[in-house]
Amino acid sequence: GWLIGGDGTVKKTTDGGLNWFDQNSGVSTILSSICFIDPNNGWICGQSGLILRTMDGGNSWVSINSAATNWLLSICFIDNNTGITVGRNGTILRTVDGGNNWDKQIHDSTFTFNFISFLSTGTGWIAGSSGFLAKSSDAGINWDFQSSGDRVNMNAIYFINHDLGFIVGDKGSIYKTTDSGNSWIKK
Repeated sequence: GWLIGGDGTVKKTTDGGLNWFDQNSGVSTILSSICFIDPNNGWICGQSGLILRTMDGGNSWVSINSAATNWLLSICFIDNNTGITVGRNGTILRTVDGGNNWDKQIHDSTFTFNFISFLSTGTGWIAGSSGFLAKSSDAGINWDFQSSGDRVNMNAIYFINHDLGFIVGDKGSIYKTTDSGNSWIKK
Protein backbone atom coordinates (compact mmCIF):
# COMPACT_ATOMS: atom_id res chain seq x y z
CA GLY A 1 0.00 0.00 0.00
CA TRP A 2 0.89 3.66 -0.32
CA LEU A 3 0.27 6.90 1.52
CA ILE A 4 0.81 10.49 0.45
CA GLY A 5 0.87 13.90 2.11
CA GLY A 6 2.46 17.32 2.33
CA ASP A 7 5.80 18.31 0.81
CA GLY A 8 5.44 15.67 -1.93
CA THR A 9 5.53 12.80 0.59
CA VAL A 10 5.00 9.30 -0.82
CA LYS A 11 5.53 6.21 1.32
CA LYS A 12 5.09 2.54 0.44
CA THR A 13 4.59 -0.57 2.53
CA THR A 14 4.99 -4.15 1.40
CA ASP A 15 4.22 -5.80 4.75
CA GLY A 16 0.72 -4.58 5.60
CA GLY A 17 1.87 -1.31 7.19
CA LEU A 18 4.43 -2.61 9.66
CA ASN A 19 7.21 -0.79 7.81
CA TRP A 20 7.07 2.16 5.43
CA PHE A 21 9.77 3.44 3.09
CA ASP A 22 10.03 6.74 1.24
CA GLN A 23 9.51 7.07 -2.49
CA ASN A 24 10.56 10.22 -4.34
CA SER A 25 7.60 11.97 -5.96
CA GLY A 26 9.84 14.65 -7.45
CA VAL A 27 7.58 17.46 -6.17
CA SER A 28 7.30 19.45 -2.95
CA THR A 29 3.59 20.34 -3.07
CA ILE A 30 0.70 18.84 -1.12
CA LEU A 31 -0.47 15.52 -2.53
CA SER A 32 -4.18 14.80 -1.98
CA SER A 33 -5.05 11.37 -3.35
CA ILE A 34 -3.41 8.23 -4.71
CA CYS A 35 -4.85 5.41 -6.80
CA PHE A 36 -3.20 2.21 -7.97
CA ILE A 37 -4.96 -0.03 -10.48
CA ASP A 38 -2.38 -2.82 -9.99
CA PRO A 39 0.98 -3.12 -8.17
CA ASN A 40 2.79 -1.09 -10.84
CA ASN A 41 0.41 1.52 -12.29
CA GLY A 42 -0.62 4.41 -10.08
CA TRP A 43 -1.60 8.08 -10.13
CA ILE A 44 -1.48 10.92 -7.63
CA CYS A 45 -3.32 14.25 -7.70
CA GLY A 46 -2.72 17.37 -5.66
CA GLN A 47 -2.28 21.07 -5.36
CA SER A 48 -2.42 23.39 -8.41
CA GLY A 49 -3.78 20.74 -10.81
CA LEU A 50 -0.90 18.34 -10.17
CA ILE A 51 -1.14 14.80 -11.56
CA LEU A 52 1.71 12.29 -11.24
CA ARG A 53 1.94 8.81 -12.77
CA THR A 54 4.08 5.77 -12.05
CA MET A 55 4.38 2.57 -14.04
CA ASP A 56 6.96 0.92 -11.78
CA GLY A 57 5.24 0.69 -8.40
CA GLY A 58 6.18 4.21 -7.32
CA ASN A 59 9.94 3.95 -7.84
CA SER A 60 9.66 6.85 -10.28
CA TRP A 61 6.90 9.41 -10.82
CA VAL A 62 6.27 11.53 -13.92
CA SER A 63 4.30 14.77 -13.89
CA ILE A 64 1.39 14.90 -16.36
CA ASN A 65 -0.11 18.15 -17.62
CA SER A 66 -3.75 18.19 -16.50
CA ALA A 67 -4.34 21.73 -17.83
CA ALA A 68 -6.06 22.41 -14.50
CA THR A 69 -5.01 25.01 -11.97
CA ASN A 70 -7.50 24.12 -9.24
CA TRP A 71 -6.52 21.90 -6.35
CA LEU A 72 -7.30 18.28 -7.29
CA LEU A 73 -8.52 16.41 -4.21
CA SER A 74 -9.32 12.86 -5.35
CA ILE A 75 -8.34 10.56 -8.21
CA CYS A 76 -9.75 7.19 -9.23
CA PHE A 77 -9.04 4.88 -12.16
CA ILE A 78 -11.47 2.23 -13.38
CA ASP A 79 -8.82 0.47 -15.48
CA ASN A 80 -5.40 1.33 -16.93
CA ASN A 81 -6.95 3.82 -19.34
CA THR A 82 -10.04 5.39 -17.79
CA GLY A 83 -9.65 7.70 -14.82
CA ILE A 84 -11.26 10.73 -13.24
CA THR A 85 -9.95 13.35 -10.87
CA VAL A 86 -12.04 15.94 -9.01
CA GLY A 87 -11.31 19.06 -7.00
CA ARG A 88 -12.07 22.62 -6.09
CA ASN A 89 -14.33 24.96 -8.06
CA GLY A 90 -16.29 22.12 -9.63
CA THR A 91 -13.31 20.52 -11.35
CA ILE A 92 -13.93 17.13 -12.96
CA LEU A 93 -11.27 15.85 -15.36
CA ARG A 94 -11.50 12.56 -17.27
CA THR A 95 -8.91 10.58 -19.21
CA VAL A 96 -9.29 7.57 -21.48
CA ASP A 97 -5.59 7.13 -22.33
CA GLY A 98 -4.02 6.37 -18.97
CA GLY A 99 -3.70 9.99 -17.94
CA ASN A 100 -1.73 11.34 -20.89
CA ASN A 101 -4.59 13.69 -21.80
CA TRP A 102 -7.34 15.05 -19.54
CA ASP A 103 -10.67 16.52 -20.65
CA LYS A 104 -12.44 19.03 -18.43
CA GLN A 105 -16.04 18.03 -17.82
CA ILE A 106 -17.28 20.66 -15.40
CA HIS A 107 -15.82 23.96 -14.33
CA ASP A 108 -16.56 27.21 -12.55
CA SER A 109 -18.86 25.69 -9.95
CA THR A 110 -19.07 26.92 -6.39
CA PHE A 111 -18.93 23.31 -5.18
CA THR A 112 -15.73 21.58 -4.14
CA PHE A 113 -15.65 17.93 -5.16
CA ASN A 114 -13.84 16.16 -2.32
CA PHE A 115 -13.87 12.48 -3.24
CA ILE A 116 -14.53 10.14 -6.14
CA SER A 117 -14.93 6.38 -6.18
CA PHE A 118 -15.97 3.81 -8.76
CA LEU A 119 -17.24 0.29 -8.75
CA SER A 120 -15.52 -1.94 -11.30
CA THR A 121 -18.75 -1.79 -13.31
CA GLY A 122 -18.16 1.84 -14.26
CA THR A 123 -20.68 3.25 -11.79
CA GLY A 124 -19.09 6.11 -9.88
CA TRP A 125 -19.84 8.67 -7.23
CA ILE A 126 -18.57 12.10 -6.23
CA ALA A 127 -18.99 13.56 -2.74
CA GLY A 128 -18.61 17.29 -2.29
CA SER A 129 -19.22 20.46 -0.34
CA SER A 130 -22.63 21.48 0.99
CA GLY A 131 -24.06 17.96 0.72
CA PHE A 132 -23.31 17.71 -3.00
CA LEU A 133 -23.36 14.26 -4.64
CA ALA A 134 -23.07 13.12 -8.25
CA LYS A 135 -23.51 9.71 -9.85
CA SER A 136 -22.27 8.37 -13.18
CA SER A 137 -23.43 5.11 -14.72
CA ASP A 138 -21.19 5.33 -17.79
CA ALA A 139 -17.63 5.51 -16.43
CA GLY A 140 -17.76 9.26 -15.85
CA ILE A 141 -18.96 10.46 -19.24
CA ASN A 142 -22.19 11.88 -17.80
CA TRP A 143 -23.07 12.89 -14.23
CA ASP A 144 -26.43 13.14 -12.46
CA PHE A 145 -26.20 15.73 -9.70
CA GLN A 146 -27.96 15.07 -6.41
CA SER A 147 -28.05 16.14 -2.81
CA SER A 148 -27.44 14.06 0.28
CA GLY A 149 -30.18 16.00 2.03
CA ASP A 150 -27.67 17.64 4.37
CA ARG A 151 -25.69 20.85 3.87
CA VAL A 152 -22.45 19.66 5.49
CA ASN A 153 -19.38 18.89 3.45
CA MET A 154 -19.33 15.28 2.28
CA ASN A 155 -15.75 14.04 2.48
CA ALA A 156 -15.84 10.45 1.20
CA ILE A 157 -18.20 8.05 -0.50
CA TYR A 158 -17.83 4.33 -0.99
CA PHE A 159 -20.10 1.64 -2.40
CA ILE A 160 -19.83 -2.01 -1.37
CA ASN A 161 -21.93 -3.08 -4.36
CA HIS A 162 -24.38 -1.45 -6.75
CA ASP A 163 -26.98 -0.84 -4.00
CA LEU A 164 -25.12 -0.51 -0.68
CA GLY A 165 -23.11 2.66 -0.11
CA PHE A 166 -21.90 5.04 2.60
CA ILE A 167 -20.99 8.72 2.84
CA VAL A 168 -19.04 10.41 5.63
CA GLY A 169 -19.00 14.14 6.15
CA ASP A 170 -18.25 16.97 8.51
CA LYS A 171 -19.66 17.05 12.04
CA GLY A 172 -19.59 13.25 12.26
CA SER A 173 -22.29 12.78 9.64
CA ILE A 174 -22.67 9.29 8.20
CA TYR A 175 -25.22 8.31 5.57
CA LYS A 176 -26.21 4.92 4.18
CA THR A 177 -28.07 3.92 1.03
CA THR A 178 -29.48 0.53 0.12
CA ASP A 179 -31.07 1.64 -3.17
CA SER A 180 -28.09 2.76 -5.25
CA GLY A 181 -28.17 6.29 -3.87
CA ASN A 182 -31.79 7.12 -4.66
CA SER A 183 -32.27 7.82 -0.96
CA TRP A 184 -29.84 8.32 1.93
CA ILE A 185 -30.47 7.54 5.61
CA LYS A 186 -28.56 9.46 8.28
CA LYS A 187 -26.91 7.13 10.81
